Amino acid sequence: MSETVTVTQTITEIQTQTTITETGEPDNDTTEIITKDASELALALEDFPAGWKLLGEGIKQEGSFAGYFSRTFVKQELLLAEPLICYVKVFSSVNEAEMEYSSLLSEVMAEFSIDETDFSDEGFAYEDVGWGYRCVFRELNVIGVIDMSTFEYGGSLYNVKKYAEQLAIKISS
Repeated sequence: MSETVTVTQTITEIQTQTTITETGEPDNDTTEIITKDASELALALEDFPAGWKLLGEGIKQEGSFAGYFSRTFVKQELLLAEPLICYVKVFSSVNEAEMEYSSLLSEVMAEFSIDETDFSDEGFAYEDVGWGYRCVFRELNVIGVIDMSTFEYGGSLYNVKKYAEQLAIKISS
């Protein structure tokens, strides 16, 4: 049985993990990971056009993954609120994020038809009738989620994917 050692090199806000085999040679499987805090990656009020408001300061959690952060935004239009919730989970490895993404995808596919996205490593969007729209994507070791409600003045698949793509761009830059 061979043991592996992981060597980590920080490059700005991205790390490269290289696995070293028992013989001391790299196994040529290098994977970049994002090391920014989840709160830095989440959409902020300045990422929205005029008319949007931030509800609260956001929710931050530490857990078995590197970090979790969410923010809720509301668009005031015709006295009706259009809520949008942005979630970001930063995992310590791409493999952990891939496993979480696969789990989320499996759960959704059991109940809903999905619409795949093309702006990240992998992603999907769907409508939960009576509740709202959700877009989930993975960019390296980060899972991003955008939820939009259908209550009163609601979201759409187009809009939820548009804001998710904006979040993916922010995460990867």
